[in-house]
Amino acid sequence: MVGQDLHVDIDDDFMTKHDSYDSAGIVFCPHVKSTGMSVQVNADNLSNICELGTFAGSDQGLGMDNNSMENMRLFRDNRLPLMVATKAFGMGIDKPNVRFTINMNYSSSLESFVQEAGRAGRDRKMALSIILMSQYRLARINRRCPIWSDPIPVIKGKWFKERDLKTILNGFGLTIDPQFIDICDPVSDMVRLKCPTAKNMADEQDNKTLNWNWPCNDTCSKYENCQLRHTDNAHRFKWLYYKDLKCYLDANGIRFGAENIEYQCGDYSTVMYFFDNNFKGELEEKKKMHELLSVKPITYFFGNDVQYKDDQLHEGKGFMEALLNSNIGDELVVWIPYDDDSYQDVAKAIYRMCIIGLIDDFTQDYNRHKFRIVTERKKTGAYYERMKQFLMRYYSEERAENEVERASVRKGQNEIHKCLGYLTEFVYDKVVMKRKRAIDDIRNFCLTGIREDKDWKEINEDLKDEIFYYFNSKFARQGYETEAGEPFSLYDDVVDNKLRGFDTIFKFMRVIDNDVIGASGSPKDNIKHLRGAVRLIRRGETDVNPALSLLNVFCILVLWRPKDNNMLNDLENSFIEGYTQLLEETTDKELFYSSILRFYKELNANGRNIASIGMLDRLKGLANAAELSVNLKWLDNFKQQYAI
Repeated sequence: MVGQDLHVDIDDDFMTKHDSYDSAGIVFCPHVKSTGMSVQVNADNLSNICELGTFAGSDQGLGMDNNSMENMRLFRDNRLPLMVATKAFGMGIDKPNVRFTINMNYSSSLESFVQEAGRAGRDRKMALSIILMSQYRLARINRRCPIWSDPIPVIKGKWFKERDLKTILNGFGLTIDPQFIDICDPVSDMVRLKCPTAKNMADEQDNKTLNWNWPCNDTCSKYENCQLRHTDNAHRFKWLYYKDLKCYLDANGIRFGAENIEYQCGDYSTVMYFFDNNFKGELEEKKKMHELLSVKPITYFFGNDVQYKDDQLHEGKGFMEALLNSNIGDELVVWIPYDDDSYQDVAKAIYRMCIIGLIDDFTQDYNRHKFRIVTERKKTGAYYERMKQFLMRYYSEERAENEVERASVRKGQNEIHKCLGYLTEFVYDKVVMKRKRAIDDIRNFCLTGIREDKDWKEINEDLKDEIFYYFNSKFARQGYETEAGEPFSLYDDVVDNKLRGFDTIFKFMRVIDNDVIGASGSPKDNIKHLRGAVRLIRRGETDVNPALSLLNVFCILVLWRPKDNNMLNDLENSFIEGYTQLLEETTDKELFYSSILRFYKELNANGRNIASIGMLDRLKGLANAAELSVNLKWLDNFKQQYAI
């Protein structure tokens, strides 16, 4: 990050036009057009200050110029001092004299940021990497607060800057339990529902003021399966606090994907835009697979010995019926058409079907805009077996078998439907969670960088530490052993051996013990190594591993910084995540509760008195909330399976 005393060797006349430039900079933008964070807008603004080039990965009509490859050549040859570019720029270019990079918002992951920042300072001289981000923190007393003395009735439910609310409460000598305080920041933000169909209709009519109250009726192609139409006017496309909207949706059983949520914060919504475009929601993906199986007009023939069989070509709606009516072992060749708008969705659906063995092979005919797929009728249980093999990439064999058993009793007309339904939910519950965690990690990294309780130079060292231990943790190395020869690789235990229980937690809580530290280390370094390993491995894990979650709680409490809300949020989320998962997975509940009590005791060991900072009671309160969540989830699953 940036400080006033940091000196970077940039020419005094950097902004003056020259034939050749000794130093250069890059401004990274998340997209090409339209918003204030785009290449187009920033290039327009900066072109009045200095000479620059633009790069968009492909020629996309940037307005100023659209010759990205020529700009890249000029920049490489020191004939341009500044590039305003998307994050595709710089791959494969080793330009040593880039003195700074500026990211117009944070990247989608810490790995991406390090790659982008690494394009500066390759000559080993001082360089800056700067992230621009918006940050705010509002607070309100929520309606559950039982206090009614002045001025609570007047200010309850109203938003203030957090420091202003504290000043008001201090002035009246009041202390409010944190559970009755809501915090609004770019993650727990003001949000509103959004309707892609309404937006598209407005765009088609060049309606600059989008009518979010576009009437829902059966003329809309999405109407029948749309969840948005079930929302009432009070919650329909209006800005609301995220938790208020979530409570309303949960209470009314309304569920839809993240693509229907718009965040007020520009940084977060920009990152989530790309996230949402890759993951359009469980419902949309299930509809697309149903369309290919039973609705979309296709042509097909039996036998895969030749490319075409015009004399034996059949037509149908989807290929499911033809497949189920064939004999076991019969091969079916199907032609599935697509257009530019549907290509990605069709390709993704085909990939999902390949995972469970429904599709054995496919090729793409670019000229005819068709996929040629080969499928074969398989015996009962074959699709479950293929799904088990897929799940064993992430789970132990026993856990994979249990998940297949869960899939077999879910709703669905046949084995194929059940497998595809489970798989889609698995992707959204697990894979999407991993992508979302990457976004949260880089945002937390940025929040560390804007703390006000330390000098900026100390914070800069903290940031470098985070990056170093994240990518270089010794506990994340395969085969790592302590000086005494004890195997102590978290990677080996969690990733290779798929361990996830209390034994793993208690083993790695020993990292600050002398026999693990060894002669050359220190407790603080070891805990930083452990936290780096936990964060790195969590990012790579598709499933929630409760051992990693509770080890993260342990690391945070050892490294505890008072008044660090970012650290507190991470601790609370990790504890609830780990506690909930272990409670669901442990069949011996007596063992579970005795192990949790031991976990609390270990947290207090060796002088780490978490009770003194109010954390023990806080963790126990979070445990009660996790218990309630598990019970409600069980009740919901029971109703779905057995309620009429």
